[in-house]
Amino acid sequence: MGHPAWGGSPDTVGLATAYTAGIIRDHTFVDGNKRTGFILGAPFLEMNGYRLTASEEDATQAVLGLAGGTLDETAFAVWMRANVKPESGPEVDSLSEIAEKPPARSSQMLRP
Repeated sequence: MGHPAWGGSPDTVGLATAYTAGIIRDHTFVDGNKRTGFILGAPFLEMNGYRLTASEEDATQAVLGLAGGTLDETAFAVWMRANVKPESGPEVDSLSEIAEKPPARSSQMLRP
């Protein structure tokens, strides 16, 4: 059985959701959990061929909702899936497909 955010089996968006929610809700750090959680989730998506399409305001409200408890992880996963699109090419839906992808070059990982 998979994590609720994954919908039964892990995929890229589900993993990004779990990383983001885990940092934000578990208070991993003394300060900066919301920023750190978001900053880990969004680049993880980009490194795996996806982009977050939500506006800055919508993303801020989703992160604040997750942190404040008005949005649970499953609802945040639904929000993420509605606001994430593949960069190009076919979607990557499973961990085995991610593992088969060549790693991103460092210049790709640092793009704005």
